[in-house]
Order: sequence, then structure tokens, then C-alpha cells
Amino acid sequence: VAYLADQTTQGRFELYTVRVNDATTGTRVSTTPVANGAIFNFAFTSDSSRVVYTGDILVDGETRLFSAPVDGSTPQVVLNGTMAAGTDVTQFEVLGNTVFFRANPDGVTNHIYRVLADGSSGRLRLTPNFDTDEEAYNFALSPDGTRIVYRANLQDSTKIELYSMRLDGSDNQRLTIGASAGGNVLSFQIAPDSRTVVFAGDLLIDEDIDLFSRPIDGSGIFTVLEYDATQNQAKDI
Repeated sequence: VAYLADQTTQGRFELYTVRVNDATTGTRVSTTPVANGAIFNFAFTSDSSRVVYTGDILVDGETRLFSAPVDGSTPQVVLNGTMAAGTDVTQFEVLGNTVFFRANPDGVTNHIYRVLADGSSGRLRLTPNFDTDEEAYNFALSPDGTRIVYRANLQDSTKIELYSMRLDGSDNQRLTIGASAGGNVLSFQIAPDSRTVVFAGDLLIDEDIDLFSRPIDGSGIFTVLEYDATQNQAKDI
């Protein structure tokens, strides 16, 4: 089990691990955050050998990605690579012993990257080259661990659409077929069988939120699941 506690310095919460049903004191795996710093999210690798976490541990207001062995045998490592001042890691997901994360290392553009959880490999950018004002937004891994679905304004910087790619960044597919002026994909959900993505957005008429679906690999047809031009009601998926 991993947990946050201020056992070392009052008000500064660090990351600890402890075995279930073990009455001994937890093992601290993170360093103490700087003043006003914090640890935000954490997750175990699939073999439970390491814990991955984000926080502004080193510099207040700059969120970075870290990992450490659960037994605290070696110090934490920074996984995100070189990043400019004032930048952040804003999302991460762990699959096996690989970490996928979203960050803006240059302070301009958010991309999706992957890195080994032990830090033995440098970060690899997965999303394609973006023009000015284009970036990747939130992403999700398919339940079967074969693809990444993400939102991005890749085709038009004013419209957020939906894309899918393999875990190495190849076979990048656009799942939407454009959007109305001012329209965006607002949310999405991958089906449990990893074959289909359902998403909501005002793709047909600006501010009219409808429901759509598309095979996750971009094959097949773009399907409108719910459409009513007289309604202006968001669907929560």
C-alpha cells in the first residue's frame, strides 16, 4: 500500500509504502517536497516493484514525474527528462513497467510521451509534430493495452478532435471527421472490449452536444449515436 503522510516534516507530505498486514513503520520512498510543494498522484507498476508519482517536489509550482522502488532501496528518479522552468507534467498512466505522460517540456506545446518506469530509457515523444497553437490534451489507454486515444487540435488549432495511435506512436488515426465552427470533442470513453470509442461533442452544431462512436483503430464508419438539433444538453460519458 502507498500513502501520503507528513511523518518527517509537519505539513510536507511525502510518499510511503507498507506491506499489507504489516504493523511496521512505512518506508519513505520520496524526498521531502520544498515549501508549499506536494505529491499529487501515484500508481504502482504492474509487478508492484516501483511506485510512480507526480508532484512539485523539487520546485514549487513545477509538477514533475518520479518513480522509486517500493522498498526505498534506491533514491527516487525523475522520469520526465529535461523540462523548462514553469512547465508541468499534467497526466500519467502506467502500463506494465512503462509510463505514459502528457507534458510541455518546452513551455509551449503539450505532447504525449512514454518512458520506462525505472528511468533507464529517455522519454520518447509519441504524438506527431504540431504547428503553433496545436497540442495534445487528455489521453486514455485502451483496456487491452494496445492503443492510446487522445484529444488534440491537430487538424485545426481552433477545433479539438479525437485521435488514436499505437503505444509506440505509430498508426496515428483521426477518429472524428471534422467539427463545426467552434466545435470540439469534449469527452470520450473507450469500450471495455477496446474495439470502440464513444465520445461527446458539438461537432455538428456549435454548442449542441451530441454522442458519437468510431472503431478505435479508425476503421469502419463514424456513427452518430444521439442527435437532436433542438436540444442543447451535454452528455456525460
